[in-house]
Amino acid sequence: MDTVNQLKEMEQHARENPAHIDVRIRLGDAYYDMQRFDAAIPWYEEALKLDSTKVNVVNDLATCYLATGNTPKAIELASHSLELEKDNPVALQNLGWFYFSSDNYPAAIETWEKLIAIHPTFQNIEAVKKQLENAKAHVRGEHS
Repeated sequence: MDTVNQLKEMEQHARENPAHIDVRIRLGDAYYDMQRFDAAIPWYEEALKLDSTKVNVVNDLATCYLATGNTPKAIELASHSLELEKDNPVALQNLGWFYFSSDNYPAAIETWEKLIAIHPTFQNIEAVKKQLENAKAHVRGEHS
């Protein structure tokens, strides 16, 4: 079965089972993986209406909002993720990136420095360190 038909089946299942959170998350993830962030957003939002404590879903939804141009909503969601799970490394990485994307370099620096201090073995730590140096270069006026 091709991806389009699989998605249609999953969407039909979701419509028939309004309380089924997992299919909504899987649909959001499928669209996210296809970089169809606009299509992922409503599925993630429906999932969060059923259970607002799903940190990974909040993180992915935040990334979708950034990808669709709504940086303030992305920042709001990443901050909410950190309320749900204090010092979540993915939320910290994302929040730093969201701040960076909105030219708030001091907030990005603060967020990434916190991530590095708290989670020195985080899987993406080297990328975070490079992002941090880039943000510091912007503050110093050394960006390209």
